[in-house]
Amino acid sequence: MKRNYVIAAVVAVVAVVLVAVLAWSMMQPDDNKGTVKFTTLAPRLQADAIAQGSVAGGVGWEPYGSQAVLDGKAKVLYWSDEIWPNHPCCVIVTSNEFAQNNPEAVKAFLKADMEANKWIAEAVANPGSENYTLLLQMGASFSAVSTDVVASSLDHIKFVDQLSPSFIEGLKNFTNEFIALDQTSMAKLNAAGYSSVDDFVNRYANTSFLEQAASVQPSSGPLTDVRVGYLAGDLHQFARLVASNATAGGGTSLYQQYGINAIASSAGGYSAGPAQMDAFAAGAVDIGYLGSPPAILKHINNQIPVTIIAGANEEGSALVVANSINSFQDLDGMIVADPGLGSIQHLLLQAMAEKNGFKTAAA
Repeated sequence: MKRNYVIAAVVAVVAVVLVAVLAWSMMQPDDNKGTVKFTTLAPRLQADAIAQGSVAGGVGWEPYGSQAVLDGKAKVLYWSDEIWPNHPCCVIVTSNEFAQNNPEAVKAFLKADMEANKWIAEAVANPGSENYTLLLQMGASFSAVSTDVVASSLDHIKFVDQLSPSFIEGLKNFTNEFIALDQTSMAKLNAAGYSSVDDFVNRYANTSFLEQAASVQPSSGPLTDVRVGYLAGDLHQFARLVASNATAGGGTSLYQQYGINAIASSAGGYSAGPAQMDAFAAGAVDIGYLGSPPAILKHINNQIPVTIIAGANEEGSALVVANSINSFQDLDGMIVADPGLGSIQHLLLQAMAEKNGFKTAAA
């Protein structure tokens, strides 16, 4: 009987030791995981960097993924919808001060954007039409790519304006991703007066302007100046191009038809969303198109007084890699470029790495 007690005690001790060892091992970095290194590079520069061998791949927005492929410089390893189907991407953001002082202009701006999205949908549905040709020409001129690249890009972008329940849920997922990457983000969110991620997104994404914009009618009165931010060459924000184009508007741009004088707040656009958020903080932008992750992260970390008032697109980003790369495993130890830590493309790279059992590290 005494022997049985001794055996039981030994088994119990071994079990405790095993649990302790397991807990310790879970806290240690997994050195068996592959590592993909990241560096910051604008999407328009990624394909050339891949061709030159300075990076093995790049995560960017359209049209630069399609351009890299059609130019033969790279191939797509993942489209963003393969990681996050129907994920939100770019949003329309307004300065709180501008919205408070010019609520009717905000609604009018959104109405022009909504009409532009309808125009795009009709043009894409009729690829032999004059409007479709005009759409390709607008995109090619803005992004400095061929019309074939623009046509390819249109296959990978979903243009939206409504902040649907699924879009809102996607914004919550992005916020949780940022908190997982940086635990201080939750404390900053609480310090800004939000009780939870749900509370934050539900208040930060204001649907009321969109709801009221639906009934806005064309205006014959004086135009309201609106300094508009956008990203350089980014076709996710095609509605802005269409709303600015007089031909698409039948002789007068949609913005002007709804009483808006749209003025670019930065010639040529901003390099990435974080830079545009900094411009919001400096008071240089009234309404802007940018990625939802930088709009979220910069608002949390820097308490920039802006509000998300509409969607712009879903999906439309890709990881393109050197033609010699055949799988994510081939990226072990290599460098992949993205637009920066606050971008949706950086979050995508993190998600792709996790999907493949990899970790990430700064190059």
